[in-house]
Amino acid sequence: MAVFKKAYQLITEGDYQSKLLPCALRVGPEVDGKLRVWHLEEMTGADVITTCPPVFWEAVLFFPNAESIEYAQNKIDAEIPKRVLDKLMRIPYFEKAYEEDGYTRDEYNSHPGLVRTAEEFSRATGEMVAFAESCLAASAGRP
Repeated sequence: MAVFKKAYQLITEGDYQSKLLPCALRVGPEVDGKLRVWHLEEMTGADVITTCPPVFWEAVLFFPNAESIEYAQNKIDAEIPKRVLDKLMRIPYFEKAYEEDGYTRDEYNSHPGLVRTAEEFSRATGEMVAFAESCLAASAGRP
């Protein structure tokens, strides 16, 4: 969320004609014994497009104590707490990602996290295409 918020701030302040596309949203973490939905809560007020699997929306719709979800106006603009940011800045790849000019395009494109995500998306896309083909074949009476 820290990198996302920083990117959102840079896009907004720079008046770039762009939108962030947050994906892989999750329920959590648990704070002071209460389960949170920080991915949604921290993006409140952001002009973004989200992609979420049905399992995430189901978790939000049937969230225990749904009234505890905090949709504070413009939470996207709230700063990451200093103690959290200080802790994150001790992680070298985070520190580099958080800096505006931290990664070159080549470094970013070869980062293990990005490579793994790209491989997973490619595999999932192939599975989706195969599933759609099998549905179309079945409806057409083909094996």
